Amino acid sequence: MSPVHEAERDWMVVAPWWKWSDPVDPQVGRLTQPVFQKYETSDVANAFLKDPQRSLKFVQEDLVHSVQAAPAIPLGLGGRLRRFSEKVYLPDGTNTRKLFLDAHKRFYLVVCSIHCDGPGLPRAARAKVCEAGFVVRRRTARIPAPARAEGLEIVQQIGSTRRRLAVANMMTAGSAQTAASTTLVGAMTQQARAVTQLRQRASTIKLLELERVRLEEWVDRVGVTAELQGWFPSARDRIGSWEAVESRPEDPAGEAVFRLRPLIPDPNDREHAGQFGTIYFGLLPTSSADADERGQARFDDTQFYEVQCFVRRHHRPHPPGTPCPCPDRLFWSQSTEPYKIAAHFDLDGTSNRPVTVQLPDLPALAAQARPTAGVSFARPEGSVQVSGGSGGPIPLGLSGAPQICSFSIPLITIVAMFVFEIFLPIVVLLFGLFFLLKLRFCFSPSIDLSASVAAELSLTETTTTQELGMEAAVSANVDAAFPAQPEMRSKLKGTFSPVALANMARQQERAAVKGPDSGVIEWEVRKEHA
Repeated sequence: MSPVHEAERDWMVVAPWWKWSDPVDPQVGRLTQPVFQKYETSDVANAFLKDPQRSLKFVQEDLVHSVQAAPAIPLGLGGRLRRFSEKVYLPDGTNTRKLFLDAHKRFYLVVCSIHCDGPGLPRAARAKVCEAGFVVRRRTARIPAPARAEGLEIVQQIGSTRRRLAVANMMTAGSAQTAASTTLVGAMTQQARAVTQLRQRASTIKLLELERVRLEEWVDRVGVTAELQGWFPSARDRIGSWEAVESRPEDPAGEAVFRLRPLIPDPNDREHAGQFGTIYFGLLPTSSADADERGQARFDDTQFYEVQCFVRRHHRPHPPGTPCPCPDRLFWSQSTEPYKIAAHFDLDGTSNRPVTVQLPDLPALAAQARPTAGVSFARPEGSVQVSGGSGGPIPLGLSGAPQICSFSIPLITIVAMFVFEIFLPIVVLLFGLFFLLKLRFCFSPSIDLSASVAAELSLTETTTTQELGMEAAVSANVDAAFPAQPEMRSKLKGTFSPVALANMARQQERAAVKGPDSGVIEWEVRKEHA
């Protein structure tokens, strides 16, 4: 029989040492919680085992954003618009982490370190760990029905003020960047504008503080109670529910648990980060096929989630995967920072995994043309039948007998592309959604602008004279981009000023040179353990 472990102090589950502000100060480590590490590869386990510190840096695109009103700007040449949208998409001011989906080519690990709660915060022995895991939870609030309208108004006001602050921060940062590149007179004007912007920002911060106090008073007055919820699977496949849980239960029985695995470094690699701690890691789910009884997804982009890790200690070692004959205690970490899940069609996320659909080579297709299986449609009796003609669709009535029609993949691809090209201008013009044109990659601009203009043209500093000078080149570019769509050309030139069209062309030109966006790739800074 294996020996019984000696009694020892309680354990602490904290961040790994390389995430401490001071990697060798145990007092710093005590105040930490498990962390998320971001990767662009699905092979995250092997990447982590090879080099635990090598992960992607969290940048601005990893913050929750919101749609906000853009700062007011003067109209351009002839009273035309200088931008395609009066909205901007900026961080919402809460500094809440946003985690992308697997489909966005972003993957995340939960990483923690286990220590004894004693002087110097010594590492716990891996042999004494019986089980390690984590749970994903969400926080909700129970609000009395009569008080919901007032609470919604307060929350909306706070959100509006946060968005104003985000815009103010953007404007202040922009002023600082342009001040160094202006003339003396321009610098003085810019300085005066910056002072005004700083005052407005300070006023907005003060207003936000007052509204937060108002929210706290409302919470106390109406008796709002916070509730921590965990996910509990049911006996039915992929069906479960969010239920109230304690923060640190004696046993997470029934709650969905994700396994944490030990980081076991190569004993010959003395510089491996895993040599300096008892490290555990696990893959964080950002999507799931689970849903509740009403069909609502387990994870969505509206809720706030957090992770809490736990480790169970045993008195006596036992083979992995077998029931613990003598469990000791369960130790919980603090909750991680709250996070939200990115929307499925998040533009930053979808740009991380571009998809190319190869259109058929028509000469090659003509040479090979023959009936082949591709996608089959089974038409039961009484199905609607329709055909196409030069004048539009031709109804053929209902089918009199069952049919199976097979279409080759090249044929479906060609027709789908034709339909898209025909209807995109119709949708843009019908609903005035001109910003959709900025999502096209086949826009090939060639505007002759000053070589000194390295970035996008300023929406506030560009003069009427400058716009007049670029109008001919911009007009020619629009004509070349939409040769068979005179109404589109007319609408673009009549609605938007040359600077707006030039900026769209510049963005498309940069995208064409750069190719599909693979996201912001910055690596976390490595730390050395003394």
